[in-house]
Amino acid sequence: MREVIPQDLQKLVNAAISDLENQKTELIGKLANLSEQVNDRENGLLAEIDRLEREKAKMENQLDQYKEAEKRPKKQKEEGIRKEKT
Repeated sequence: MREVIPQDLQKLVNAAISDLENQKTELIGKLANLSEQVNDRENGLLAEIDRLEREKAKMENQLDQYKEAEKRPKKQKEEGIRKEKT
């Protein structure tokens, strides 16, 4: 036997279901928006990391060049002293 639901109650239930479906759709849209924002931020951070790594490599290269340049005068002095002794 089928249970009969009063028409007013059925309208309330249908309105509640419709409201919940609308909320669900709205939340899915907000979640998609947040997901896009997270992806944008992640891509921005990855780009910043790449930029900083390139800058670090450039600075390390400059440091190596300075160290090499600093060694040259010492080698030249040592070679000059050796030549004077011979």
